Amino acid sequence: MSISTLALANALAVDATRIAMSAIHHLDDAGCTVREIDIRNRRPVIRIEQPPINCWLRGALRKRITECGVTRTVYVTTCHGALVEWEASQHCTPEVVRA
Repeated sequence: MSISTLALANALAVDATRIAMSAIHHLDDAGCTVREIDIRNRRPVIRIEQPPINCWLRGALRKRITECGVTRTVYVTTCHGALVEWEASQHCTPEVVRA
């Protein structure tokens, strides 16, 4: 018995949605605000606002990018099988050059 491609894609989408919903419930309990959910892959990606200070969620990986005096730091961690991303931005003050 073979499973059709459409049935397999539906099963994967349902699985990704269940994983995302489980993670979203825990993130909501922790006080996080969800901005975006991407379930196109087997492991869903949930983008949130920067978590509160007292939140248990911590970034396992981070990437820093500085462009035009703004430093963006993107954090990525996992929560109940889903990837969770958030970013923090910091404006850099220009240095004073003295002659």
